[in-house]
Amino acid sequence: MAEKEQWKNRIEGSGLEDPKNLLPNPANWRTHSDRQKHTLNAVMQEVGWVQQVIVNKGTGNLIDGHLRVATAIENEESEIPVLYVNLTPEEESLVLTTLDPLSGMAGADPDALEDILASLETENLSINALIEDLATSTGIGLAAEEDDRIAGSQSVKEITIQYSLVFDDEDQQKDWYDFLSYLRAKYPAKAHVADRISAYVEDLGVRGHSGRTKDS
Repeated sequence: MAEKEQWKNRIEGSGLEDPKNLLPNPANWRTHSDRQKHTLNAVMQEVGWVQQVIVNKGTGNLIDGHLRVATAIENEESEIPVLYVNLTPEEESLVLTTLDPLSGMAGADPDALEDILASLETENLSINALIEDLATSTGIGLAAEEDDRIAGSQSVKEITIQYSLVFDDEDQQKDWYDFLSYLRAKYPAKAHVADRISAYVEDLGVRGHSGRTKDS
């Protein structure tokens, strides 16, 4: 029997680089929303670096980590961790094409995910919004989300008689989503969106849904 060929090790070391000196890959096909950028920045601010960006020494191009590099530049980071590999241009294209989709093919164990999500504690609204999205996409807490959706729908029917909610851009949409996440964390005993908004308004001491102030 022929000896089984072992996988090649294409990693040639690691180091620190000024992110401004790293070359974006001209064939990079990934795009990043403003919300993804805000969330990544929030995680980096709270935790820091736990994964290197990947650079191909053969071409000098980034293969993985374009958003992390861009975020580091915006944050004026002087050095970031880099993993160096040595690939041909053809191999670089293959890795660039398949790296993220392969990660996306992984499934989820809902019980294990629910346990780890329950253990997470953060006050960052962007991270909390990401956690809620992950829980919803895997069916965790779906019943509570449905209650919120119904309550929110009922609230909109009442409010839109006088008001229209209009967003000028994606940042405003994110701010509104973050506000709803903030209300969920601040008023965990409130079952519905409308109840949380009412409690928030009452805490501010301004006119609530009854049309009265606390002093009236």
